[in-house]
Amino acid sequence: MKYIFIDIDGVVLKDNKLNNELLDVLKLKKVKYVFCTGRGYYRTLDVVKNYISMEDIIIVENGSKILSSNGEIIASYPITDEEVVKIRDIDYTDIEYALYVPNGTCDYIVYDKKDFSEKLKHSKLITKNFNIFLNELKNKGASQLTIKFKKSFNQELFDSYIKAAGLNCSKSEDYYSINHKHISKKSAIENIILKYKIKKEEVIIIGNDYNDIEMFQLDVGYKIAVIDDNTPSDLIINATNITSFDDIASLLEEII
Repeated sequence: MKYIFIDIDGVVLKDNKLNNELLDVLKLKKVKYVFCTGRGYYRTLDVVKNYISMEDIIIVENGSKILSSNGEIIASYPITDEEVVKIRDIDYTDIEYALYVPNGTCDYIVYDKKDFSEKLKHSKLITKNFNIFLNELKNKGASQLTIKFKKSFNQELFDSYIKAAGLNCSKSEDYYSINHKHISKKSAIENIILKYKIKKEEVIIIGNDYNDIEMFQLDVGYKIAVIDDNTPSDLIINATNITSFDDIASLLEEII
């Protein structure tokens, strides 16, 4: 039996186009598969609610939470109080919006200067006051903070602070996500492999972006890198094979 851990953005969904051929292969071949994404629970269901498998397990928030399809938290790895203090010291001058999910819930708390929050159906709090947002983060906790900066923001300065502070930060498209140190998609997959006693040679991993690099470092059977203009070289180096968004389904059929 093959066990497939599959990213969503850039793999299942690209430019608002759903990869129906890939999703049909997953269902028709009756393989075990787990969606493994940086998205939160509700934003994950917006895309794949009709395709949940592997006993309804999904990995969200870059491995910080493992949930059932009905939102039950199976495992959660919150950002620590010490990390929250460091997060509060980030220079947010050029922030466009930020969001997180309070521990123990699936609802979003959002800071938004413009109108992104209107696209989030499940927002518990929307505020244009960033101090309120940060105070909520301190009081209610989170497993992941997702930040969208303006195009003009100083990435070099941001990266320098993240490195100096020892924070775990991954990039996906134009988003930056901060999680608890040592937590990633890789750690979540390792937990599932251990829990279900899955043979590593039976594991297939599919991804395309920076937040997929660590799971591509796993010593498992097969790793497919989905190539686009932004695919990091560290992902390609660790891939068994490379493909495009339109050709994932045909390659996967060959493997399984």
